[in-house]
Amino acid sequence: MYRINLYRERELAGPLRRKRAVRAGVLGAVVGLEILLIALLGVSGNLLRDRARVLEGSIANLERQAGPVLDTDPQMETARRILGQRVNRIDWAGKVAAIGETIPDDVILSKIQAGTGIVKGGKSGINLEGRTVGSGSDIDSVREFLEALRQHPGISREFPVIDLETADSRQTRHFKIICRKPESTG
Repeated sequence: MYRINLYRERELAGPLRRKRAVRAGVLGAVVGLEILLIALLGVSGNLLRDRARVLEGSIANLERQAGPVLDTDPQMETARRILGQRVNRIDWAGKVAAIGETIPDDVILSKIQAGTGIVKGGKSGINLEGRTVGSGSDIDSVREFLEALRQHPGISREFPVIDLETADSRQTRHFKIICRKPESTG
């Protein structure tokens, strides 16, 4: 005799109900854990805010106590002067990299001099000496280099005055370019 089940969904309903119950239990546990974590974050945030207020008060007290000592200490004055010089110093590596990015193929630099006091008046600046090689109008390569230096922000931001000081017209053209800060009118 054969047995035929015409209502198969009843047979599948039992395992399906168990799966749903397990899923609901897991989902409830995850939601409960999330609520617990959110509550812990809120509590830790309040604790951190309280700790920050205490530390801010301590810093204010220390500043009040150390204020007179720091103002009269000669070592602090030296440290402030050194820090001021460090903040105002020029990044020469960036300037040399900018020169390397702008130099044409037919221009050869023989001397790069950079520092404080090398430009007339004891100002900071860059002196570039070199020559051009190749055929054609050599002065065009120098002009191209000069214009590229003027357009490059790595050079022109610090030294906006970029001039061709000398250009020698022989078989190979020698030139000198000076990059400097503008003359102060004050």
